[in-house]
Amino acid sequence: MRRFSLCLLLTLQFAACGSGKFAGTVDGGQDGGADAGTDAGSDVGLPEPVLVLRGATVFPASGEGVLTGQVVTVRGERIDSVLPDTGQVPANATVIDLDGLFLMPGLIDNHVHIATYDLETVPDTMETFLDWGVTSVKDVCSRLDEILDLRDQIARGETFGPRIVAVGPAFTAPDGHPAATMWPGQDDLIANALRLVQDPDLARQEVGALAAAGVDQIKCVMTDCFGNCARMDPAVLDAIVDEAHALGFRVMVHTDDPADVTAVLDANADGVEHGFVAGPPQADQLQRLVQQGVFVVPTLSVVKQYAPVGLDGLINHLEMLRLAGVMVALGTDADNGGVPYGESVHQELGYFEQTGYSPTEAHGRNPTGSSPPGPVRTTRNSGTRKICRPDRSGGQSPHRSHSHPEPQDGDCQRPRVASLPGCHRPGRIRSQVVK
Repeated sequence: MRRFSLCLLLTLQFAACGSGKFAGTVDGGQDGGADAGTDAGSDVGLPEPVLVLRGATVFPASGEGVLTGQVVTVRGERIDSVLPDTGQVPANATVIDLDGLFLMPGLIDNHVHIATYDLETVPDTMETFLDWGVTSVKDVCSRLDEILDLRDQIARGETFGPRIVAVGPAFTAPDGHPAATMWPGQDDLIANALRLVQDPDLARQEVGALAAAGVDQIKCVMTDCFGNCARMDPAVLDAIVDEAHALGFRVMVHTDDPADVTAVLDANADGVEHGFVAGPPQADQLQRLVQQGVFVVPTLSVVKQYAPVGLDGLINHLEMLRLAGVMVALGTDADNGGVPYGESVHQELGYFEQTGYSPTEAHGRNPTGSSPPGPVRTTRNSGTRKICRPDRSGGQSPHRSHSHPEPQDGDCQRPRVASLPGCHRPGRIRSQVVK
């Protein structure tokens, strides 16, 4: 399994922008800067380690198909080149033979829950993600302190695991989901992983508090659970989205019914989680999703368990989104409903391909750049926004910065790549995916 994991963890982010024949900076680096691929804390003057990967079938997810007979050269924390194998390698390079394996972009699960129930299993969960080639996840509802601590430990290299984008507690109505459906009586979990709001002004204050705590995005729940729970007041949702946007945060919203999606669009939120579970999208909704740049995370792996329309109906709804050119992001809702971490990403990719997405599109790239059909986005920066971002770390943990400037034309002249600190050290592989 470890050798297979290595193949998947060397996350070539060719799909981000550019051709895939040259490398870009790692996350937080600067193009063209001296020692751009070197850790800030590494000893000055030491030569950069060189890692050469040979024999793999490279799938760059850039629309050019698979590449064979290539050599991938990694210098420090940068993928330096992907070129035909001439039989020559740099001096003092560590060479790894990947004959018979695929080298592909790291997979990203945009909808998971990590720090909710059994916190003692979290280290095993992190290992499981990486074993299945999942190098970045978005946790959309967890205990606040626990998920932020885990996110930051991974970012600092103190803990082994995929990069985490964290929303912390989710906003929901009193007696809403999941407080009244999955967590009744679990007062400690509700207090730490939810914000129960029914007043717009108080909701704004809670958004500010989460921003100060250091979350990356904001999550709301907008559903009546098919008549089994309280639904958030649209005025509260409007206030949350307005306050979050004023502070520079994106907002995604859990929905089940097409009417819930309309509320999301009216509030000008950024993403729809689950989406059209109870019924198909209407023509005006498809048009607004495209026009407003709102992405949808269908999570078929879990909603198929309770959707009135069944899996076939859900796949039909996803096909409608594809044909309309709606931006779609891959997420699984692991481990709700027994959906396994990591493995379910591969299952979800299979559902996307059943709707007509090509394997290249399903892994995050529309080879034609046209719409429709729209590409699946396996990154968190979906919609019309580019997935490459300029450095915004400001000398601190990038997760603590709440400024999210969108890249302008020309910001992504070369493809960004994943960080591979320590990948040349036996027994230790870390991988981070660019924002």
